[in-house]
Amino acid sequence: MTITKSQIKRLRSLHQKKYRKQYGTFLVQGDKICKELLITQSKYIRTIVATDLWIEKHVHRDLIQKSCLFNSNLTTIAKISTLQSPVSVLMEVSIPPKIQLKDLDPSQNYFFLDQIRDPGNLGTIIRTCDWFGMPSLLLSSDCVDPYNPKVVQASMASLFRVKLLHTTLADVKKHLSTSSILAAEVRGTDMEKHLFGQSTVVVIGNEGHGISNANKSLLDGSISISSSYSLGAESLNAAVATAIIAQRLRR
Repeated sequence: MTITKSQIKRLRSLHQKKYRKQYGTFLVQGDKICKELLITQSKYIRTIVATDLWIEKHVHRDLIQKSCLFNSNLTTIAKISTLQSPVSVLMEVSIPPKIQLKDLDPSQNYFFLDQIRDPGNLGTIIRTCDWFGMPSLLLSSDCVDPYNPKVVQASMASLFRVKLLHTTLADVKKHLSTSSILAAEVRGTDMEKHLFGQSTVVVIGNEGHGISNANKSLLDGSISISSSYSLGAESLNAAVATAIIAQRLRR
């Protein structure tokens, strides 16, 4: 089918958080992530807008209802896309189901993100959790929207495998009462020397301001990544630090 002007307008509205919330969907853009979704997460796909060539190469008719498939061209797709580079395909997909506190396993490790505002950082952290087999990620309510287009691009299809929970650190501490709540801070104990327990919640603070004062009172301690090799850098990017700590937790 050919996409209509009203359908283009509705898909463009998904650039904004209020419409993503209203429709319960968001945009996925570009060849790599769309191909992966088509193969592994097709149940979430609501709409496909793609060129004839892309459809011919990638779409298996038994996976996708024809009513959600729109033939288009690069010019029309560019009107919907948030990306600067042209893409041959984009999809409207359902927001994956979220988890609740009761679903958390008290024997697992978790990251709690405190006011992470950079969409690239959040997307990379989601992908990092997927890589290290951490199936859930905890976020404060004032983190950037995880379905922001820049978060989606950075996380790739990991956004469909890592379950998200917006909560407070106070509620996490109450529910995971046997877990140790540790901050990732420059002046913490060297994590290589820290004796981790069975379960740890590591708090990653805001890129510019660190961990909020309200959450500092809930901490059991803090850990740091050794800076003994640094040539002068004051700190690590939040996503990079998360990846290094995730590897340590896995060891």
